[in-house]
Amino acid sequence: MALLIATCVAGIFFGLYYNFLVLIPLTLAAAATCSAAALLHGQSISSALLAIVIPAVGLQGGYMIGL
Repeated sequence: MALLIATCVAGIFFGLYYNFLVLIPLTLAAAATCSAAALLHGQSISSALLAIVIPAVGLQGGYMIGL
């Protein structure tokens, strides 16, 4: 839950100050970071996929709110 809130706040910030192209590298960086952390902690592939989807949705949803 804290990850979703943090990514929504980051998405709102980037929505207020930057155009939509900033979402591409942010989403890729968040996906790489969360998947690496999930796999290093020994979680399954489905848990890693969920850990990738949550920040991606949070960033894009927060960006839409920030517009």
